[in-house]
Amino acid sequence: MDDHDDVISSEPPTARRGGAARNWRIAGAGIAAVLFGLAVSLRGGVTVHDSADHPAATTGPAVPVVETGPPAPPPIRITPARAAADTAWYAGGGRALAAVLLADADRMAADRIDQDYNALGSDCSRLGDDVVTAQAYRPIPDQGAQNAWAVALGHLGLGADACLDGVSNSLTSQLASGAIEIDTGTTTLRSMETQLGRP
Repeated sequence: MDDHDDVISSEPPTARRGGAARNWRIAGAGIAAVLFGLAVSLRGGVTVHDSADHPAATTGPAVPVVETGPPAPPPIRITPARAAADTAWYAGGGRALAAVLLADADRMAADRIDQDYNALGSDCSRLGDDVVTAQAYRPIPDQGAQNAWAVALGHLGLGADACLDGVSNSLTSQLASGAIEIDTGTTTLRSMETQLGRP
């Protein structure tokens, strides 16, 4: 990043010609774009659909719409015959790795809320490093659970990369995409906590 503390530009585009009225319209549009970009980065992104099932939005009163990102990875499903070995894997190091990754994700969410983009860049990098550490750890004995764990780590890694790109290049769309990927990955980590973290 450069010397700016905020990834959202505060300067509207300048008009090439057209007089004061055109300048005011363009300045207003620029400010609206900045406010919209800030809202998108804080809310985790907006999904746009082009299919006939999702017609284009029309002007009018705001209506609450629930948008979804990519499908969540499958939750960890434990094969009963492998349950003891999976629990031992979790207690022997998997729990600590998952806890670190969840803490990274929580810090990044707080950074986005606080609009602390300097801290966010550092935390994105930390998440990426912690994902690499988790990927190098021995696999879960249950192959199905290992597959879900690997997919979750993949989402977290993509989220960390998108976050770094968004912070470095002032791209709110990348910040939003990164947040969705991270949320998707943490779904599996929380499933692990539920299923393998029981005493």
